[in-house]
Amino acid sequence: MRTNNRALIAVACFAAIAAAAVVIVRHQGRNSSDPLVEVIPPNGILTTEVVADALQLHIDARGLTLVFPNCDVSKYQDKFFLHIYTVSKRVRALSDMVNLDFYLAQEKAKESTTNGIRSCVYHKNFSDFRPKEVSLGQFTMPNGRCCNVTWSRTFDFSENSLIGRP
Repeated sequence: MRTNNRALIAVACFAAIAAAAVVIVRHQGRNSSDPLVEVIPPNGILTTEVVADALQLHIDARGLTLVFPNCDVSKYQDKFFLHIYTVSKRVRALSDMVNLDFYLAQEKAKESTTNGIRSCVYHKNFSDFRPKEVSLGQFTMPNGRCCNVTWSRTFDFSENSLIGRP
């Protein structure tokens, strides 16, 4: 019996989006060591539709993991910003931010296969930083001027909970 790969991919993406929605809705009472999962379509445009080439974002107090179904990173070529804030917003200074900006093309991926679907996994460890808040997204620098943010998400680790917001 031959399986339709497109149907499998669509079902996997739908399941990931549904799981992300459940995780986001149930964020109250979460421990900051529990991962938050979110699906980010190309250009970060929120949608209720199944997006086959969307990245899956997993974040917790230990680090960030990006998963790309079918290892297709072609729509995520813009530079990623990853800013870790170690103190609360009220007393934040520039020295309280750890800048881990990166280009995906310069990162090493780990390939995995689940249910016949290949994916590439990228991990950014937060080391010994104790994040209070993490900002993640992509940006461009048109004409060398900073910054045109393509999409962004902010994750709040305060009060021992983890909350994500666009």
